[in-house]
Amino acid sequence: MRGQYDAEVPPNVAKTTLYHIARLWFRLYIGSLLVVSGLSLIWIADLTGFVPSEFISVVWIGIAVMGLLFLLLLVPLYRATRRTER
Repeated sequence: MRGQYDAEVPPNVAKTTLYHIARLWFRLYIGSLLVVSGLSLIWIADLTGFVPSEFISVVWIGIAVMGLLFLLLLVPLYRATRRTER
């Protein structure tokens, strides 16, 4: 049975590569859980009146700016990887 699974994985992909990919996905999952939990807590605090509405606006603007900066940094990195000959 083990030989069947080894045949499905290309020979140039090592087990460590698969472990690194799984670790990356796990980190992304935990990070997204933390972000969603934090935003949920801020939203509940806004509904109960503990946090002023201006603070919520600043948080959402900050999230939008961080996303924009991420995309602006991602485009040159993507182009640089495409230009490099392998």
